[in-house]
Amino acid sequence: MRLLLKIWLILFAGAMVGILARQDSGYVILTFSHYSIEMTLVLFLILTGLLFAILYFLIRLWIRTYQTPENIREWYREYCITQSHKKLTRGLLDLAEGNWKKAEKRLLRSVSEDENSLINYLGAAKAAQQQGNIERRDSYIRLAYDQMPSENIAIGLTQAELQLADHQLEQALATLQKLHEVVPEHTHILHLLYKLYEKLSDWEKLIKLLPELKKYKVFNPEKIKKIEVKIRREYLKKVSYTQNTDELINTWKKQPGSLQKNPEFFSDYINYLQYQHMDEKAENLLYKKFFDKWQPDFLKIYTRLNISSPGKHLRQLEKYLVKYPENTMLLFILGRLSLQAELWGKAKDYLESCVNQAEPPEAAYSELGRLLEYMGKLKEAAVYYRKALFPDDKETMLLSLKIRPETLSDEPIREPAPHGAIQSD
Repeated sequence: MRLLLKIWLILFAGAMVGILARQDSGYVILTFSHYSIEMTLVLFLILTGLLFAILYFLIRLWIRTYQTPENIREWYREYCITQSHKKLTRGLLDLAEGNWKKAEKRLLRSVSEDENSLINYLGAAKAAQQQGNIERRDSYIRLAYDQMPSENIAIGLTQAELQLADHQLEQALATLQKLHEVVPEHTHILHLLYKLYEKLSDWEKLIKLLPELKKYKVFNPEKIKKIEVKIRREYLKKVSYTQNTDELINTWKKQPGSLQKNPEFFSDYINYLQYQHMDEKAENLLYKKFFDKWQPDFLKIYTRLNISSPGKHLRQLEKYLVKYPENTMLLFILGRLSLQAELWGKAKDYLESCVNQAEPPEAAYSELGRLLEYMGKLKEAAVYYRKALFPDDKETMLLSLKIRPETLSDEPIREPAPHGAIQSD
């Protein structure tokens, strides 16, 4: 478009000059010493234009001749860069295809031809590691640092990822901690730190890292909630192994209130209290949970507690029978508490109600069998024992019902009393 405009302007100017020349060609005289030159104005203008064009051409020719060595060097540099990019592309393709040896050679071959060869060194480091040569990998990382120290974050991240992939956890930790000090808000560094601490089972460090994981949104809100529950559950488990009751209780108190309401987290804490022989405290916490809100999932935990005053807890839980008269687990717990309180008749009623519900716990059959055996009802006890051993075997149950009474002794067998009960002399 610009070229056409220039041509049009030249033609227009020529036409205007031609028109003016026809009307009046003009007159020009040039004198120098004793010489003079006369010509028309049009001819003078034409000669002046030609002279200017010749001078312009000569000046441009001289400049281009003078710049020829530099132009050749620039062309050669561009040619080398183009070839280096081709080798880099081929090397990266080899790296992606798993041709580690070829990739390393091609990536290194293009380093000397390209000033910006950071990608070459990092790719070669990965190829060297895949071939099992850690020394060469580290040397390429050092060369990358030497060539472009300003890109220490990219180089450091690559180094940490390679160390993690090679299970060099201590080295990776040192690298990531150094990077984290430089850019604490970098989400990928935080993500790698999370993975590394998880591998090391360093739950204390993960708890300290949680605020940053939330602040910089390393994970989506739903996932960060699951991660927090997992981290705090593992930390609580670790504390429980110390057998230090005070430390366990203090650790629980320091947990966020929202997490203390988490069913899995709460169940873990109750189990650890029982593991440290703090059944009474566990029972009080469970009852408070039931008082705040009926949560049948916690009833199973109740069955494992060894309570010193079963009568009191029996009365507390019996209040829920009004609303939940057919809750299988509630009936089972009430039966066990009645056994512990030596209320045999009540225990029998609760356990029989329990086993008559859909899908009762298998332990209910054995508990009822022991109770009936203790009470001298051996035939009935045998039925429930068999049911406990073969819960899904209907034929065995039918066979047990056909056992003749005379095949059983009338004397009760004085085995240990039912779960939690005190055997009489």
